[in-house]
Amino acid sequence: MSVARAARRFVPVLAVVLGLCGALGATAASAHADLADASPRAGAVLEGPPTEIVLDFDAAVEQGLAQVELLRASGEPVALDALVDTPDDSQLVAPVHAPEDLGAGVYVVRYRVTTVDSHVQQDAFTFQIGRAAADQQQVLAQVGAPGSSVGLGWLAGVLRVLAFVGLALLLGSWFVTALDAGARRSPADAAGWVGIALLAVSTVLLIAAHGAQSSGGGFGALGDVSAWGDVVGARFGTALVVRLVLVALAALVVGGTSLAGRAAWRMSAALVAVCVAVTFGLAGLAGVDRLPALGLLLDAVHLLSSALWVGAVLVLLVGRRQWLAAGSEGRSAVATRVVRSLPWWLAVLVVTGVLQTWRVVRQASAFGGSAYGNLLIGKAVACAVIALVLVVGWSASRRTGVAVVSRLLAAQVVVGVVALGCSAALVAHSPDAPVRIVPATVSASEGGVGVSITVTPARVGSNDFHVLVEQQGSVTPSADARLSISRPDVGIGEVSVTLAPDGPDHYSAFGVRIPTAGTWQVVIEVDSADGTTTTLTSSVRIAG
Repeated sequence: MSVARAARRFVPVLAVVLGLCGALGATAASAHADLADASPRAGAVLEGPPTEIVLDFDAAVEQGLAQVELLRASGEPVALDALVDTPDDSQLVAPVHAPEDLGAGVYVVRYRVTTVDSHVQQDAFTFQIGRAAADQQQVLAQVGAPGSSVGLGWLAGVLRVLAFVGLALLLGSWFVTALDAGARRSPADAAGWVGIALLAVSTVLLIAAHGAQSSGGGFGALGDVSAWGDVVGARFGTALVVRLVLVALAALVVGGTSLAGRAAWRMSAALVAVCVAVTFGLAGLAGVDRLPALGLLLDAVHLLSSALWVGAVLVLLVGRRQWLAAGSEGRSAVATRVVRSLPWWLAVLVVTGVLQTWRVVRQASAFGGSAYGNLLIGKAVACAVIALVLVVGWSASRRTGVAVVSRLLAAQVVVGVVALGCSAALVAHSPDAPVRIVPATVSASEGGVGVSITVTPARVGSNDFHVLVEQQGSVTPSADARLSISRPDVGIGEVSVTLAPDGPDHYSAFGVRIPTAGTWQVVIEVDSADGTTTTLTSSVRIAG
């Protein structure tokens, strides 16, 4: 095929890919929505009850799938009104139904949110009403975050693999049909129909699985039609519905393979294939984070190349009596052309995979120890094995028997399905580790004066300090308090923390930056109303 002829055929398809990616991926969003701020803030000590719970995330979340709970330290739920519809899609506002019923004590806020790329995230934090000393960390450990179903996560992963295999069978059947337009096509047709069925069934079940995950209802919620409706209203749910419509169009193309020799059929097949591939990116990680349009483009090309490669090999193996039988003219006409095209598909797959990894993974540490990094390494190893098999297969197609080529093609399929499984699992993981807000509470007492210090989130970076003073045998409030922190073991001297009065016997400091992890020494001086000063010391563990 000449360069000019190839350009006339494939440039329009590329233009469609770019147009879809630009239109559908124009807005950047993070693949992981961490809690950036809240009101009440995590670890806060309040003088009175809040009227609403406000959660601010560092990325957009699907408000229609969000859940917020308020619980007492005993685990008893506190009534909240329905979430307020806010214009900021990274914020959730839940009014407290009866604030006057909230007495002194520790309360737990639990939340479950779904990001725009279908990741379900859940966590909890605490705050306190009243000045009585309390261990918020212990309450958080007892009440805990909302539960999650590991089984549903596995089910969603299996369904993604089935969807990838369905797309591979569909595209592979079209590719082989286009190469063998004048011959009997029953094996390719059968593979195409199986691909259609896998795509349709897995997509419908994915909608149900996402609904059950988002609601936290477990496997029993798979049949909850109202949860399905909530998922369809989300971005990734809309992409799944669009995929179902495209699968119906793909069925028309499969039914019209008698026209495979015509340019109109090939162009229709190419356009439908591109659009279906884009829905995978929209329903996953590709269309979020940095450069979303580029992410969708890379993901579509990456998926198309891998699906064509795995699918074409599968179709050849299914129809081996037609294309791989000894002495068959079809072998030289179709099988050899497929085998010799595979290195090109692998090259495209590797290049787009590397570029997509560069776009998503910001630092080398993401490859060490995280599930996302392990899956990336596994996929890279699978691609290396495939490259080796391709080299052997290329040579065998020229000088050995058909049986050897068949075995090599079967090996490619096995390793290829492993690579597709890694791709499906990557959709369910984020390259960024979630950051959990867990306050650390320490206490000290000296000469009838006691203090309770809460540090949130007790991690390197910005922290909030709440200091509660209790003077035994006296109701006279403290007059002032001063706080300093240090790490003499690494040469960090005393760092003064400016406290501001936040109520009687209550002092706070917000946004205190702690530069290193480890055990920090805490010194607090309390000036009593009678003019005496008490110095108390303690230590707090700061995580990395």
